[in-house]
Amino acid sequence: MRQIRTAIGAATINPDLLTAAERIQYKGYLCREDTNGAIIGLSKGGVTIKEIVRRTGYSRGLVRRVLATPFGWFVRAPALPESEIAQKRFADGHRGRGG
Repeated sequence: MRQIRTAIGAATINPDLLTAAERIQYKGYLCREDTNGAIIGLSKGGVTIKEIVRRTGYSRGLVRRVLATPFGWFVRAPALPESEIAQKRFADGHRGRGG
Protein backbone atom coordinates (compact mmCIF):
# COMPACT_ATOMS: atom_id res chain seq x y z
CA MET A 1 0.00 0.00 0.00
CA ARG A 2 2.80 2.43 0.85
CA GLN A 3 4.46 1.79 -2.50
CA ILE A 4 1.20 2.55 -4.29
CA ARG A 5 0.82 5.86 -2.46
CA THR A 6 4.43 6.73 -3.24
CA ALA A 7 3.97 5.90 -6.92
CA ILE A 8 0.87 8.03 -7.33
CA GLY A 9 2.34 10.83 -5.23
CA ALA A 10 -0.30 10.98 -2.52
CA ALA A 11 1.12 13.63 -0.20
CA THR A 12 -1.97 13.98 2.00
CA ILE A 13 -2.62 11.11 4.35
CA ASN A 14 -6.21 10.01 4.78
CA PRO A 15 -6.40 7.85 7.94
CA ASP A 16 -9.56 6.14 6.63
CA LEU A 17 -7.55 4.57 3.81
CA LEU A 18 -4.73 3.23 5.99
CA THR A 19 -4.37 -0.37 7.04
CA ALA A 20 -4.60 -1.12 10.75
CA ALA A 21 -0.81 -1.31 11.14
CA GLU A 22 -0.29 1.90 9.16
CA ARG A 23 -2.93 3.66 11.27
CA ILE A 24 -1.08 2.70 14.47
CA GLN A 25 2.19 3.96 13.00
CA TYR A 26 0.54 7.19 11.87
CA LYS A 27 -0.95 7.82 15.31
CA GLY A 28 2.49 7.26 16.85
CA TYR A 29 3.98 9.72 14.36
CA LEU A 30 1.40 12.36 15.28
CA CYS A 31 2.07 11.80 18.99
CA ARG A 32 5.83 12.17 18.44
CA GLU A 33 5.27 15.36 16.45
CA ASP A 34 3.22 16.84 19.32
CA THR A 35 5.86 15.82 21.85
CA ASN A 36 8.73 17.17 19.78
CA GLY A 37 6.87 20.41 19.10
CA ALA A 38 6.20 21.00 22.78
CA ILE A 39 9.81 20.33 23.75
CA ILE A 40 11.32 22.42 20.96
CA GLY A 41 8.86 25.26 21.61
CA LEU A 42 9.82 25.45 25.27
CA SER A 43 13.49 25.27 24.40
CA LYS A 44 13.21 28.14 21.92
CA GLY A 45 11.59 30.14 24.71
CA GLY A 46 14.79 29.79 26.75
CA VAL A 47 13.52 27.13 29.16
CA THR A 48 16.18 24.81 30.56
CA ILE A 49 16.09 21.04 30.09
CA LYS A 50 15.37 20.56 33.78
CA GLU A 51 12.37 22.87 33.61
CA ILE A 52 11.10 21.24 30.38
CA VAL A 53 11.15 17.88 32.18
CA ARG A 54 9.20 19.36 35.09
CA ARG A 55 6.59 21.06 32.90
CA THR A 56 6.00 18.25 30.41
CA GLY A 57 6.61 15.14 32.48
CA TYR A 58 8.81 13.61 29.77
CA SER A 59 12.08 11.95 30.70
CA ARG A 60 15.31 13.93 30.66
CA GLY A 61 16.74 11.49 28.13
CA LEU A 62 13.87 12.08 25.71
CA VAL A 63 14.15 15.85 26.07
CA ARG A 64 17.89 15.74 25.46
CA ARG A 65 17.48 13.44 22.46
CA VAL A 66 14.86 15.65 20.85
CA LEU A 67 16.95 18.79 21.38
CA ALA A 68 20.16 17.16 20.15
CA THR A 69 18.78 16.07 16.79
CA PRO A 70 17.79 18.25 13.85
CA PHE A 71 14.06 18.98 13.72
CA GLY A 72 13.53 16.69 16.74
CA TRP A 73 13.83 13.54 14.65
CA PHE A 74 15.85 10.74 16.13
CA VAL A 75 16.60 7.57 14.26
CA ARG A 76 17.97 4.33 15.58
CA ALA A 77 21.30 3.36 14.07
CA PRO A 78 21.07 0.35 11.78
CA ALA A 79 22.17 -2.91 13.35
CA LEU A 80 25.50 -4.22 12.12
CA PRO A 81 26.55 -7.85 12.14
CA GLU A 82 29.02 -8.62 14.93
CA SER A 83 31.79 -9.31 12.42
CA GLU A 84 31.49 -5.78 11.01
CA ILE A 85 31.51 -4.29 14.52
CA ALA A 86 34.71 -6.20 15.33
CA GLN A 87 36.31 -5.07 12.06
CA LYS A 88 35.50 -1.43 12.83
CA ARG A 89 36.94 -1.72 16.35
CA PHE A 90 40.19 -3.23 15.15
CA ALA A 91 40.43 -0.66 12.36
CA ASP A 92 40.17 2.07 15.02
CA GLY A 93 43.04 0.52 17.00
CA HIS A 94 41.04 -1.46 19.57
CA ARG A 95 42.99 -4.58 20.56
CA GLY A 96 40.50 -6.34 22.80
CA ARG A 97 40.66 -7.07 26.51
CA GLY A 98 44.15 -8.46 26.68
CA GLY A 99 45.93 -5.52 25.21
